[in-house]
Amino acid sequence: MATLDDLAAQFGGSSQPFDMPLEAPEGIRVPWQGLPPKKADEARLRASEQARKKIDENARVVQEGGKILQDMETFGALNRESKTGEFYTGIQPGFLQGSDEQKMEAITSRLAPGQRIEGSGTTSDKDIAMFVKAVPSINKKGDVNQSIRENFAKQYNRSKAKLQYLQDYYDQYGHLNGADTLWEKEQQRYLAKPESTAQPMQEQMAQPTSQVQPSYKGLKINQKVNGWKYLGGDPTDQNSWSK
Repeated sequence: MATLDDLAAQFGGSSQPFDMPLEAPEGIRVPWQGLPPKKADEARLRASEQARKKIDENARVVQEGGKILQDMETFGALNRESKTGEFYTGIQPGFLQGSDEQKMEAITSRLAPGQRIEGSGTTSDKDIAMFVKAVPSINKKGDVNQSIRENFAKQYNRSKAKLQYLQDYYDQYGHLNGADTLWEKEQQRYLAKPESTAQPMQEQMAQPTSQVQPSYKGLKINQKVNGWKYLGGDPTDQNSWSK
């Protein structure tokens, strides 16, 4: 009797059943690769839990970064209405400052140059960690404040793109093995995605991270695929199939 692998080789294919999702990109080792069914299921669950934890930790960083960017955007809107810089603040006594200037100073006081965004640390992704390298101020000219805002926005957009990539990778494979390596090839595509097609990040963060099913999601016991019946367990294991 021909084995599953024999048949696959005969027709120039693989033993992967038709329409079964891939468990990892080419060249990436799956965490449960080569393990017997029970241990494979345990490894699959551990990998899934670790991935969700990493995504959740990085989501918190992006969420905090979004709040800071919103503060900077608010400052920018006020700055367009009220000029800033040493020339303007130097000739105007503090007690004569209007409400716009007071609001801008309040924003400046909430931000600290060199501040690391809450959550950025050893547990977060190096491409997602964000830092406030400079803060807008009424003592700086409007174009300087704008440059500060734009530089932080670039950090934020890169972090958000990496977070979306990690979520997509996990949704497809159920783990994050190899994700950081492949990000180097994928980042330009993710950074180029139009903002309008993405769900607003603050809305995303309000949603709990979905639990992705194992990579053989949808495959049912006794389901027949190309003449082979699935018996359960690891679908990449020939013992999980019968003719």
